[in-house]
Amino acid sequence: MKHMIATFLTVWLISGVAWSATTITYQGQLLHNGEPFTGSADLTFALIDAPTMPPAGVVHEAILLEDHPVNNGLFQAELDFGDVFNGDPRYLVISVNGELISPNQPVRAAPFALRAVHGGAQSPWSVSGDDIEYMDGRVGIGRSPSDFVVIDSGMDWQNSDFSFGTGALRVLVRDPDAGGGLTKFRVLGNGGVAIGNSFNSTGVPTDGLRVNGLAQFDGGVNSPGDFTAQANSYFNGTVFANIFEPTSGGTTELCRSTIASPSQPDRYGLTYCTSSARFKHDIRPVTSATELVDGLRPVRFRWNESGEEDFGLIAEEVAEVEPSLASFDGNGQVQGVKYRNLAAVLLAAVQEQRAEQIRQLAARDAEIVALREALEVQRLETAERLAALESLLTEGRQLAGGRQ
Repeated sequence: MKHMIATFLTVWLISGVAWSATTITYQGQLLHNGEPFTGSADLTFALIDAPTMPPAGVVHEAILLEDHPVNNGLFQAELDFGDVFNGDPRYLVISVNGELISPNQPVRAAPFALRAVHGGAQSPWSVSGDDIEYMDGRVGIGRSPSDFVVIDSGMDWQNSDFSFGTGALRVLVRDPDAGGGLTKFRVLGNGGVAIGNSFNSTGVPTDGLRVNGLAQFDGGVNSPGDFTAQANSYFNGTVFANIFEPTSGGTTELCRSTIASPSQPDRYGLTYCTSSARFKHDIRPVTSATELVDGLRPVRFRWNESGEEDFGLIAEEVAEVEPSLASFDGNGQVQGVKYRNLAAVLLAAVQEQRAEQIRQLAARDAEIVALREALEVQRLETAERLAALESLLTEGRQLAGGRQ
């Protein structure tokens, strides 16, 4: 076989389950007369602890791979020198078909990690399948641990932190196809935490939290201070909020939105209550409001949970009288009373009663006018009769006087 000049691309990998716990993988490139070689070759690997050959360095067991396949200049060798990586320098001496390749290849950091993972009774780390386990205590980075995992040093998974300042932790999610990374979680130097974003320290409140994206809380939120929900926020639980009296007056009513979430059809948000005609159609007056109001039964009651006494209506009874005055849950079960809509019904009932009173007053006025007219006719007839009677009396007096 002709003289070979070999160059090597070194990639050290911790072995998988198929090999022993101390196996490492060496990948190299073999050239023959400057061209990638394809075929087979006898490869010998010796491990020493000095950059030169013995006697300066101690030789560990050599490994011979006969007729090892090489494809287009590339080959891969699985090497097991035993438990020899203890942190001291190690070098590979490689020969091809008995010809020594120079220079010796330094063994980089990855194989030394085998001692931390597999090496000896002093190592607390162990490998179980594809998992690395530490079961003997707590882990501290930059300080002694007081909890299970404590990080007390700047740590960034990028070469540069740009102009955002150094924080304690940064996690990037990379696109396996396009490459590049997007920051999805970050603990900043101002104590703030950013989730789902790449906010810098000016975009995250000091010692606070900022979330870029949908925030969903299945347990509930209890906020003793100010709380602002933006974008799409869903709370599958009880949300408590402190209501403060406004210092400058003014009120804003909130109502359930009629538009459901595209991703959660059974969930509706809150919106400002609207009454503009541009949001309505098929507008008609309310009729028989008085009869509707007469059908409602105001009651006194106590709430089951608190025992507090209260006034109100029974939603089931309201639904029987007028379903549009009741609210229903997603299963069609009666849930509550639309007390806000009752104002329109009560107003219509008042208007109906006022219209009836006006009609009755108008009828009475007409009756009074008729009575007045009848009395006037009777007065005139009486006056005529009195005048005729007086005329007769006058004529009688005159006849009596002439007889004297």
